[in-house]
Order: sequence, then C-alpha cells, then structure tokens
Amino acid sequence: MLDETDSAERLRLLNGLSGIKNATILTKYLNLAINQSYVKAAEFYYVFGFILTNSIGPATAWDWIRDNVETLMNDYGYSASDIADWIGRIVATFHTEARVVQLETFFETYSGVKEAFDTDLLKNIYTNIDWLNLNNATIEAWLNSYVTSE
Repeated sequence: MLDETDSAERLRLLNGLSGIKNATILTKYLNLAINQSYVKAAEFYYVFGFILTNSIGPATAWDWIRDNVETLMNDYGYSASDIADWIGRIVATFHTEARVVQLETFFETYSGVKEAFDTDLLKNIYTNIDWLNLNNATIEAWLNSYVTSE
C-alpha cells in the first residue's frame, strides 16, 4: 500500500478494502491499518471513516476500539481526544440500552476519553432509543403492510 505513489489511488484501495462484510476480516484490516508499515498514519483516519460506512463497520469499529484503546494510546500515541472523536463517529448508530451500557462502562475505565467526549452525542443515543420505542409499532405495521405472503 505504501508503494502506491498516487494518493488518490491509495485512498481508493483503502476504501475498497473497507467494504468487506465480515467482522473478522474488518478487524484484521483495522489491525493492519493502524500499523504504519502498511498504512500511513494520516490515512488511518480515512480507513476508519471508510469502515464506518460499511453496514457492519460501526459495530466492528466499536469492538475494536474497546479491545485496543490501551495500544492506541500507549503504543501509537493517540490521545483521549482522538479516541473520543472516533467513538463520537460510531455512537451515531447506537440505538439500544445495551450500547449505552457498553459506552458508560468504557467511560468508567477511560475517564480521560469521557472528558473529551461530546455529551450531546450521548443525548442523541437516548433520543434514538426513545424514538424507536415510540414508533416501533407504527414502523412494524407499515413494513408488514408491504410484505406479501405466499
């Protein structure tokens, strides 16, 4: 990847690799992408963003951050603010109490990340949960009205 001299082509390749619909492979991709032997440090942010556009990307990225936060901060020098920013990009997809519990448990362990985290994003998760609870029956009825039985 580092041998590619055309930066636009390199980004196209990095984006293409992020489209895999397998969490194990996406996790391996994140592990390789954080390593500057494979991907330039400045391009890791692109890789992370590309993965978040994948339908399984946010959940995979969330698991990966939780598993690797110590390595990211201690070995690669990413700050609590960097980690909080990445988490902020992920939590926009959260809509369950279980995810809120995961987030709060993470923040109990990594208070520096919590301090750097935009608390409005947590409010958005609760708004998402409330909206789903309020509208779930209506959505289900609407979807069922378009399902044909054979």
